[in-house]
Amino acid sequence: MPQDDKNLSWDALIHVKYLNSAYHTAVTESASEGLKKDLMDMYRDEQNNLYKLFNVMQTRGWYSTPQPADNNEIGRAKQQLESEGQKAFSGIQPGMGAHQPPITGQAGMRGPQFGGPRPQA
Repeated sequence: MPQDDKNLSWDALIHVKYLNSAYHTAVTESASEGLKKDLMDMYRDEQNNLYKLFNVMQTRGWYSTPQPADNNEIGRAKQQLESEGQKAFSGIQPGMGAHQPPITGQAGMRGPQFGGPRPQA
């Protein structure tokens, strides 16, 4: 079945995004300076390709982006997030944090809701 330009563009965009993600990981985990430089060059080229493809798709109306929020909307969202953050952390006392073991029904067992092994009956 023949593909139209819009579908081909979406397919290419998805693949270029994936490739960018792979280059990002490779650059981050590269221990050799020479290899890291070469990967950065390839990553930069792919970023430019992604930007060009995005612009073509946006110009043709195939990729729409949301309109920027006005300052009032940003302020309301910020206040809401700060309020929710304060509520979420209000019960945590200094010194408590992620290093604390999870609270479970049985000592040493994580329940299925946390992705751990199920306790034996």
